[in-house]
Amino acid sequence: AKNAAPVCAAFVAKGLSGKPTTVKTLIECCMHIIELEGSEALVESMIKAFSNKVAKVVVAALDTLLAAVSGFGSKVIQCKPIIKALPPLFENKDKNVRAKTKELTVVLVQWIGAGVVRPMLVEKMRDTAQKEVDAMIEGVGDAKGKATRFTRKEQAAIAEAEAARAAA
Repeated sequence: AKNAAPVCAAFVAKGLSGKPTTVKTLIECCMHIIELEGSEALVESMIKAFSNKVAKVVVAALDTLLAAVSGFGSKVIQCKPIIKALPPLFENKDKNVRAKTKELTVVLVQWIGAGVVRPMLVEKMRDTAQKEVDAMIEGVGDAKGKATRFTRKEQAAIAEAEAARAAA
């Protein structure tokens, strides 16, 4: 975890602008960093990538955060810094950035609820974007996120619980 910050900074500087297969591998490496309790550094680095001029880099950063939040959930990933960084991306010139931002917003709503996400997003947006986000949040309904990946500590606890259940 202590080495996560420089590694994530290097990922943002060099990896996110790579070929699609490179970006896919990088996202998987980021998931391993989160497993090793380095989620804070990863989120911080990816948010810094949002200000990159190249849309491809921003989309890759959004993809990484999308995979992290949908895989690990709000228990492991700090969602509030991500939500605070999203409003400018809704007004980005690139349609891919706007689409990924919407996807990430939907996943965040599933994990932490519309009551938390809506006020943080809507207050900094134009009226048209606000209406669009409200409609998108309404579309989520009562769907809840479920973790598909776990940190190493959680994996050990799960394995221990299964071993105890098998022994009983």
